[in-house]
Amino acid sequence: MSSLSLKMLIEMNKLTGPNYLDWLRNLRIVLRQEKIEYVLDTVFPTVSTTDSIEYTSFDKDAYQKYLDDCTSAALFMMLSSMSMELQRQHENMGPNEMLEHLKSLYDSQSQTVEYELLIDIFKCKLNEGGQVSQHVLTMIGPIERLASIGTKLEKNVTTTLILNSLPRSFENFIVNFNMNGTKATLPELHNMLKTFESSTSKGKAMLMINMSINNSHSWVLDTTCGSHICTNVQGLTDSRKVGPMEVDLRVGNGARVDAERVGTYKLNLPSAIV
Repeated sequence: MSSLSLKMLIEMNKLTGPNYLDWLRNLRIVLRQEKIEYVLDTVFPTVSTTDSIEYTSFDKDAYQKYLDDCTSAALFMMLSSMSMELQRQHENMGPNEMLEHLKSLYDSQSQTVEYELLIDIFKCKLNEGGQVSQHVLTMIGPIERLASIGTKLEKNVTTTLILNSLPRSFENFIVNFNMNGTKATLPELHNMLKTFESSTSKGKAMLMINMSINNSHSWVLDTTCGSHICTNVQGLTDSRKVGPMEVDLRVGNGARVDAERVGTYKLNLPSAIV
């Protein structure tokens, strides 16, 4: 869709009050296309005087661009898409100030929608056997809708919400994701989960074969694991015996097993990844 068509979108659906959330969503679409959406949520820091210390490092070109973008957003897009009465109320305001004032006018409407969207996100859970791709896309929808009405969740929060909605079959993915401190956008997380789902579904037959030929007397950390890398208890260093029920050790299927010794086990993997 061209920039002209997008601008017509908000001009044809002028802000009257009750349609505030729809108007704001359309406005953000247009400003995003023009690459100036940031002026709604950002106030450029200024310096008090030209002879201050801060002025020497002040980015005057960036500030001028910010002012130009504010003019484009406020005059040509925001005010032109309001009713005459709302234009009179906001004609001397910048984009950020204008948006904050509109929020105060229609805050109850925003709060209701925000509440409903958050409830939808928190209730969203993937059942075992369900498709993770569609599930994540379903959660991304209300997350992005929240951002469009001014409630932008932090990336780590949205990631936690999605990971917390997954069933136990994704437990290994979640543990590795958190232990490695992985950072990912929502689309990247979506692709990573799809890849994990695909790899685990392909590995089911191999897991059964491995378990059937495994020596039940071998010492292993997890008897439900497809391949074992520490099957020799003598590999433990600085170890000591533990008493009954001193250590609560669980394997991959959640079953409790007896722990005989605890200590340090050094692994040198070719990939250097643990």
